[in-house]
This record gives sequence, structure tokens and C-alpha cells, in this order.
Amino acid sequence: MRHLYDKMNELKMDDVAMETMESREVNHYFETFQQKNNPVKKKKAPVLAVAVAAAAILTPTLNHDIQANIVRALDNVSYSFKDIITPEAEKYATHINETINLGNTDVKLTDVYVSDKSLVYNLLIDGKGKDLHADLSSVKINGKETYEGSSGGSGVINKDDIISDNMVVHLRESVPKEKMEVELTFSGVRSMSGKDETETKSFGYKFEVNPNELNKAMFVKDIHHSLNLNGGKININKIKISPIHSNITLDSNLDHRYNINLYDEHGKIYAFDALKTEKDNSKYVSSLFFNQDVGSTGTIDDMNKAQILKLEIIDTGIDKNGAVKEEGKSNKEEIIIKK
Repeated sequence: MRHLYDKMNELKMDDVAMETMESREVNHYFETFQQKNNPVKKKKAPVLAVAVAAAAILTPTLNHDIQANIVRALDNVSYSFKDIITPEAEKYATHINETINLGNTDVKLTDVYVSDKSLVYNLLIDGKGKDLHADLSSVKINGKETYEGSSGGSGVINKDDIISDNMVVHLRESVPKEKMEVELTFSGVRSMSGKDETETKSFGYKFEVNPNELNKAMFVKDIHHSLNLNGGKININKIKISPIHSNITLDSNLDHRYNINLYDEHGKIYAFDALKTEKDNSKYVSSLFFNQDVGSTGTIDDMNKAQILKLEIIDTGIDKNGAVKEEGKSNKEEIIIKK
């Protein structure tokens, strides 16, 4: 099975600096990142949480404190980024592969990668037949809280009802370019059947990430191209393509939501969704992430092989309580990126 990048949103306040996105952004994420049928078993549920203030600083049980409770139930399940994204992930992602027992539920963090203001992880959950999702509550990098929100999806990956949580975490600031210590804290695992109560206690992982190999393999191109669309001026600023991910940044004078399609010389499509839009003085800055599973006919491997990429912008207008409606698009030849 490949491509579990179904984009949906989960947003929580962390317990250190309680910053929230507006409800319309939560709705926008939820509407934009529609999930695709899982080829193994059609059993998926949206991940959508409302921010709730924490009463006190969470004191999770981290992996180095519970070695005695580690079990091997998930050790034979190898579903990871190499299956979800590309086999190249073996070289460029950080592999954790540690299983934690939480009573009736086992969890296993398989791999992680970080880039710019994002962290992506894959967590396997064995809930003994229950439809579960793990709630991320904190991300610390070199001891500093940086968690802002996350988008992603959950899907059953095999006949044993093992669930994969594949999440893109939004960070408050860019990650260091050198080796860093990362600490992920989950407030627990909860049911996706409509119940709000947490099924397990809190848990976490602490590990090192060295982004050096990923950074060296990154293709970065400053575009600095402006165009007008539906009365708005849009500036396409930069594209980054690595062996395992890609993102584009743009800004506009209008508070509109934009998606981007890239077309290579073979006609393959690469769809980019806006994960987040922030106001910066008089402009609105958006970061768009390559969505390999929904709307794309090409993979990240295909994108890395492409020599010419034609860029098309889709304007979905002002957010309307999460409803996404195309209001206009540019020409495909508006911007041509030569590698």
C-alpha cells in the first residue's frame, strides 16, 4: 500500500503557549484534505479536534522511562514512509521503530522527518480492533515548545486492523539545519467513533534527528514571479523539492485560499494544498504542501525526475465555513520552472 497523505486537520492548544487558529481555518483544513478510500479496508474517519486549554503542564511518560513496558506486538509490522511516500525514505527519514504498550493498546512510532516549519511522522496503532487516533499535544525541539497544529489522516493498513496515523505537524519556527533533539508528546489515544474520552494515558518519544542528508538533497529555486488573478496580486516565492517531500510558498494581497498544480513534461500532475495561511502586515502568506495521494497523478519520485514544471494556481476564494469552490485559475504556462 502507498500514499496515505489524505489531508485532514487536527488542531490542539499546547500547554505552554496557547495559540489557536481561527475556526474557519480548522474548517478549511477539514474540507480541503478529503480522505481517499483505503485499498485494504474501507475504514477511515476524519480527524478534527477543537482547541481546549490545558489546565496544567503535561508530564508525559517518555519512552526512556518505560522500557519495561515495551512489547513486540507491532514489531513485525514494517509499514512506514518507504510504503507511504517512497523507498527513498529509507535514506532520508529518521527511523525510530519503537513500540510502547498502553494497556489494551500498542503504539509504534516508525519514522520522522523535519524540514522548514514542518515535522512529519508515522505512528502505528494496534487497538485490538478499535478505530483509534493518537492526539499529539506537544513538540519540543532542543527543549523549546514549537507545536502549532497538525494535518493528516488515519487509515487501516492490514487485515489485523493496524492503524497508521500519518501527520504533518505545523511548527512555529523553522527547524535547525544541524542535529537536533526532538520530543513528541501525545495526550493519549482516543476513539474515532464519536466518543471524546481518552482511551489511554499520555505517552511520548524522545530522539535525535539529523537533517543533513535531506538538506543536501534538496532542490531549492527562488521564483519571485507575480501574476494577477480575480483581482488579487499573487507572488510565487519559492519551491523546494526533496526526495521525500515538496512545498511552495506564496503571498497575496487578498485573504483567499489558493491551491497549486504542477505539470511536468509528461503531463503528470502534482497537487499542492495550502496547509496554513498567515497574515503578515498587509499580505497573506501561504505554505503549500505536496499532496501525493489526492489530486496528483505523479509521485514525489516522478517530480524529482521532471526537468520542466508548469505551474497553475487555483483560487478558491474567501473561506466559506470550510466550503471549497473554485473561483478561477491561471494558465498552466503562467510560470515554468526549469530544474
